[in-house]
Amino acid sequence: MESESGDEGGVTLKKKKKKKRKKKRRKRSRKKRERGGGRGTRETRRGEEKEEEEEKGKKEEKEDEEEEEGGEKEDEKEQEEEGEEEEKEEERGEEEKKRARGRRRRGKRERSKKKKKKMRNKKMKKNRKKEQKEEEEEEAEEEEEEEEEEEE
Repeated sequence: MESESGDEGGVTLKKKKKKKRKKKRRKRSRKKRERGGGRGTRETRRGEEKEEEEEKGKKEEKEDEEEEEGGEKEDEKEQEEEGEEEEKEEERGEEEKKRARGRRRRGKRERSKKKKKKMRNKKMKKNRKKEQKEEEEEEAEEEEEEEEEEEE
């Protein structure tokens, strides 16, 4: 294999691209591992929702007990709980944004693929027409030559 510049022994363009793809793939898989594996399924989301409901139930029980004990502690706890709930909602919102961005990127990729395919087909069609036209011109020229020969 020769490199782009034409000298032998150098790193080829193909190898560079292959190395780059490998690096990107490793980076993606590392990110996936950090996030905690594959895609989130409905079951896992349902499980999370059930856990949240259970936590809310426990918190409500604690609130009832605190109401009996005193009102000041209750106010502080409520504020803490509201803060925690807001944080969870923000995290959920960020996750949704990430998913939406992924969908948009995927859609963009698919659209660009479609566009490229369309352009390829268009070029092929144009080339076919051009070739057909050339063939017709050649046939017409041959017919004219034959007619001239017959006249002579």
